[in-house]
Amino acid sequence: MDGKHKFFIPSYQRGYRWDDENVTDLLEDILRFVSKDKIAGQENLSYFLQPLVVKSTTIRDNGGNEEEVWEVLDGQQRLTTLYLILEYLGAKNVYSITYQREGKIEAEDISPMSSADNYYLWEARNTIRQWFGNLSSEKRRNEFKYALTESEEDTDRQVKFIWYETHDSESIKSIQTFNRLNKGQVKLTGAELIKALFVLDGHNAEELVMTWNDIEKKLEDNEFWNFISNNDICYQTRIDLIFDFITQNTDGKRDYAYRKFQNLYDYCHSTKKEKVELDILWSNYNGTKDTALPVASMQDAWREVKKVYNLLVSWYEDDMLFHYVGFLAQMGVRPHVIHNQLLQAKRESDHRERWSEEDVRLKLRQWIMTFFTERGRYKEISEIDNFNYESNSELIRRLLLLFNVEVCLNTHNQRFSFNKYRAEAWDIEHIDSQNESALQTAHDRLQLLRNSSFILKREPRTPGQSLRTENVVLAEEIDRFVAEKTHDTDGNVIEDKEVKDLEEGYKELYRKIIKYYACEGGESTATVDIEKKDKHNISNLTLLNSKINRSYKDAPFPYKRYCIIEEDKCGNTFIPICTRNVFLKYYTESSATSSHLDAMRWNSTDRNDYLKAIHDVVDPIFNTVK
Repeated sequence: MDGKHKFFIPSYQRGYRWDDENVTDLLEDILRFVSKDKIAGQENLSYFLQPLVVKSTTIRDNGGNEEEVWEVLDGQQRLTTLYLILEYLGAKNVYSITYQREGKIEAEDISPMSSADNYYLWEARNTIRQWFGNLSSEKRRNEFKYALTESEEDTDRQVKFIWYETHDSESIKSIQTFNRLNKGQVKLTGAELIKALFVLDGHNAEELVMTWNDIEKKLEDNEFWNFISNNDICYQTRIDLIFDFITQNTDGKRDYAYRKFQNLYDYCHSTKKEKVELDILWSNYNGTKDTALPVASMQDAWREVKKVYNLLVSWYEDDMLFHYVGFLAQMGVRPHVIHNQLLQAKRESDHRERWSEEDVRLKLRQWIMTFFTERGRYKEISEIDNFNYESNSELIRRLLLLFNVEVCLNTHNQRFSFNKYRAEAWDIEHIDSQNESALQTAHDRLQLLRNSSFILKREPRTPGQSLRTENVVLAEEIDRFVAEKTHDTDGNVIEDKEVKDLEEGYKELYRKIIKYYACEGGESTATVDIEKKDKHNISNLTLLNSKINRSYKDAPFPYKRYCIIEEDKCGNTFIPICTRNVFLKYYTESSATSSHLDAMRWNSTDRNDYLKAIHDVVDPIFNTVK
């Protein structure tokens, strides 16, 4: 390195990503090398780094002038790290490095917050400073510097790159030059290797990078990503979804898509004789070319990438496809499977030339119904009425999700947020409390009593009613019980977790609260039979954020309603549209009953009207498989 070498890192390459462990490993390796004892007959020792693969090219500097540089195809992580080491050791201008995305590296002027690349550069520089700060031997420090900077005549030990220069005329048959072979290195993702294949194939790098970045930017939009993806597969990078789509990677195997693209690249860059041999090999193996790509060239493959991306965007922008494809994705169906099924349905249709949006809607609804089967039989509309929390919980979860999705689709002005749905955990919530409390700890039980007292006191009093109404009397009884249990004989406060002897009195109060809110149509707490009210039926269930649900536990309906409204007003929590409608009693028929005016109870009229609303929305979908 004589000061004349100028290196250029193109934007299709991964940015600088070495962490402190990678940097420290390199420093320790070089230190062990310079510390080795001399062996007789081996006066000149060399420590060889991995190959530095470069290509001579020209770029324009800031003044618009052409400048000859070495484009780095492989080895940029070590090359950049060595540059930072040399700068620290005071060996200035040994070589320069310019990143197409970030510009020329200036070791003393790195802004860690400006980009991910600069953050890693800044961290690496700090690791280098700290490592040398702990190296107490000045002799070793000098040996280190000489090994990196001096010629063979000046030192008996040298660190060397294996220099590998490629030319445009060369046919590089393997992307091996891009693989990170050392254990200590950060491996390129499959997507980055595929991008490199396109570059090696001769694509216009500027157009490739711009389009690639546009695709990645769209995929980083979580509203878009969470509509089309599911939790079953963890992608290295989100653009891998498109490559899996093209290669039909149904099993989600890591690097499957890259290997198929590599096969296509190798085939396209083989000689005629090699192609014949490959054709025979593939024919003997499975009768087809082992590319799994519906294209004949890398140029066609790139067009396919853009085609698939545009298809996914078109699904996202269409309300019907957004909601139905989004629902199927939540069920674990992958986008290329959806696409294949729609194409197959069109091919098999008697009127494929007139295939319409309604045909697509029907096919997707029929597919959705495959998730409402039991023992190979579709669930019928009449069976929905008997969906039960204890025996049909998964079907109920799917039905409630479908209910919300279909309502959003039918409103035409509100989309269901698969992003917010995916970001949170969800419970099947009992709209009205269960028959028996599931709360076991003293703290949870006392908190339920406090919540119940709070909401009982908020219950409105009708004109002419006595001040000491039943709700006030019950609230006072609860307050006395809580005060008695949370104070000792001297009046000192006892922490909830230390409270003892809560069992008997708590159960009695809990049943009084449940009975009070179970009264409807003139019933009294003395005659109401809470055992006959089926709290596990679908008519008493809705989807709710687990955090909200578990914050109020087994509280009665009015307190749950109060919490939902408060959360909704703040706007910080995603409340599905149907859950909001339930607690606001929008489904209760105001023209037929006064129940919609009673914010304190969720009674049989409310449940029946809610169940009817579910039927109105989902029955047309269930009817598609008659």
